[in-house]
Amino acid sequence: MTAGRNEGLPERLHLLALGVLLHRPGVVAVGVDLACDLLVAGLDTPATVEVAGLRRDATLGDSEELLRSMLEEHGVQIPVPQTDADKFAALRLAFGFLNLPVSEFEGPFYERLPEWGEQDSLDRSLVILFDQRDHQADPVRQTEVEDRMRDAIREAEPRAAG
Repeated sequence: MTAGRNEGLPERLHLLALGVLLHRPGVVAVGVDLACDLLVAGLDTPATVEVAGLRRDATLGDSEELLRSMLEEHGVQIPVPQTDADKFAALRLAFGFLNLPVSEFEGPFYERLPEWGEQDSLDRSLVILFDQRDHQADPVRQTEVEDRMRDAIREAEPRAAG
């Protein structure tokens, strides 16, 4: 087995975990595709084989336990969120550490954003960076600002990096 065959699989496992956690549309299809890629890479586990055999249009309600088992077999634990704050914390980590697209992070960020005086330093930094990004006409510069947003999250959440 070559190293290239496993490239991107850990990140995809974590993104699948986020999809399951947040009940994202299409997450079962993503899981089926990932399971097939894991099998091709020689990373077969009992749940991976079962997920690979699921219909891509299966419901999450019917498939969630199996997807969670596959993730667990590959070392990815999914917490059961108790609150919307827990779900947002997972989303923020996915944006910072797993390169979740900014388009999937920005709306939920603003939906839960407290008033300026009640924001923590990370919230304030992200508000300022979103503003800077919005004032950039050059897509390359916008991406640079988005990278600084991810850096801010990684600096604020160093325990998640390991």
